[in-house]
Amino acid sequence: MLEKLARVEQRYEELNTLLSDPAVASDYIKATEYGQERAELEEVVRTYQRCKHAQQELDDTRSMMDEDLSSDLQELAQEEVNSLEQEIEGLMQELQVLLLPKDPNDDKNVIVEIRAGTGGDEAA
Repeated sequence: MLEKLARVEQRYEELNTLLSDPAVASDYIKATEYGQERAELEEVVRTYQRCKHAQQELDDTRSMMDEDLSSDLQELAQEEVNSLEQEIEGLMQELQVLLLPKDPNDDKNVIVEIRAGTGGDEAA
């Protein structure tokens, strides 16, 4: 899953580069296409970046715990480790949901009409 997320992040950065290109900016169709693709990837990339940042903080806190610390600092570091582990777990679950394939009908509009049945005023 992490490899797929890295590829998604790389594509997102590539789209940012393409959208800043003047040749693409002058082509309305390509700019719209790239902009839509970028918008679809943005939430996944932001969540992945938050997850990477939390993982880096967790690694730093764990390495700090290996040093000689007072018992108060050791407790604070352990609380931080527990908090970061929960945050990472939540972000990973969110990423799994975000990576699910989208239903092609999600973007389509639906009209629902509700009509009263027989039975007079009570049925209405």
